[in-house]
Amino acid sequence: FFETPLRQCGQVLPALLGMAAVRYREKDYRGAQEMYGRAMTLFPEKSGGSARVGFGLACYKLGQVDRSKSAFKRALDMDRDNVEAMIGLAILDMASLDETSRDFRQRSERCIRLISSANLVDRSNAMVQNHLANHYFWKWAPVPGTVEATAGGAVVKGSQAMNVDTGDRIRIGQGFETVVVEEEGEHGFRVKDAWKSESKSEFPEVAWDGGDAGRQFSY
Repeated sequence: FFETPLRQCGQVLPALLGMAAVRYREKDYRGAQEMYGRAMTLFPEKSGGSARVGFGLACYKLGQVDRSKSAFKRALDMDRDNVEAMIGLAILDMASLDETSRDFRQRSERCIRLISSANLVDRSNAMVQNHLANHYFWKWAPVPGTVEATAGGAVVKGSQAMNVDTGDRIRIGQGFETVVVEEEGEHGFRVKDAWKSESKSEFPEVAWDGGDAGRQFSY
């Protein structure tokens, strides 16, 4: 179907992208890479972030991981809300993590932020939900207690004694993540970023991770 307009009308963008998708589905990854590359070369702006994602997926299937990462990054440069690019980049970065490296914690947190950002863009995306579920299933364990956060404040108060240390990463609610700066008494601690939403108390679902990446708390 897509070959006909390519023969009769020349290099038409929809036909190039369609043919690239067909070749990828047929597991002709080199052919898909060629078609996506042609579309990006002839239509650098109109082909958009989706063509870069397709090109990156083809590169990955061919074992070209660095090219795949570059394609996903370029897709995000063109479309910062491209969920597929966010997930692709996060997965490749996680696969290359080295738990013995000094930047392991920083890089692992960046991966989770990418997946969390993708979830904020599209909360109905099953792929995003699956990767988030995998992370929380393996990384978080429940602990008792609730916390209170005041609008504009940087001090979090717990209903029970919380054994947190400076540098521990915490999550409050669904979209607020920050780092513990110092302890504030037995039941409280100061965080790096102020709570920007309205004041709330008794946040449930407290959890923490004591893995190599540093402890993480979720409220």
